[in-house]
Amino acid sequence: MNLQSQIELQAYGTSEGVQKAWDTRGRGRKFQTGVPVTMTAYHVTEIGKVQFGKGGAFFSPEPGTEYGTKILRAKLHFDNPLVVGDAVDAANKLMSKEDAAKVEKLFVEDIPMGDVEPEAGWRQIDSSVAEAARSKGYDGIIYTQPDSLTSQEYVALNESGYKVMPGERDVEDYRQEMLDKLTRKKH
Repeated sequence: MNLQSQIELQAYGTSEGVQKAWDTRGRGRKFQTGVPVTMTAYHVTEIGKVQFGKGGAFFSPEPGTEYGTKILRAKLHFDNPLVVGDAVDAANKLMSKEDAAKVEKLFVEDIPMGDVEPEAGWRQIDSSVAEAARSKGYDGIIYTQPDSLTSQEYVALNESGYKVMPGERDVEDYRQEMLDKLTRKKH
């Protein structure tokens, strides 16, 4: 079977396009800074448990498959979330101009240009933003436009902000399930 002829995907190349695609599936959700929220989200990892570090623990509304082979479903609860577009927006809201400028330089210049090893650069950004958010009393961060491929991203700043639900899934099983759903729709 030629999968290309069986599956029709619409791709959008901008954050606005991603948001439209997300909203048309009815999964977009509006959040407000400081308003408590509870939701189900996903964490994908290689090690089968949530990886919590200085930058918090990252979750998404859909199980992305690029970060590992194990999909964990979790219930998130933030009493006082910070809602911003991306890490640069968060830095500008939480940090001094000088510190925010350092985060922005990493985000838009150093990492994309290869001046900094990407993983180290992202850890530095995540840690700096998380530390600043915690110091202002936030217990979670909701990114509404983290990049052009992801419509939303959630960061639990404390381990008490999430509870993993039973039932780990394998990424390959999930991919096959999604492929099966797409091919059934075409027939």
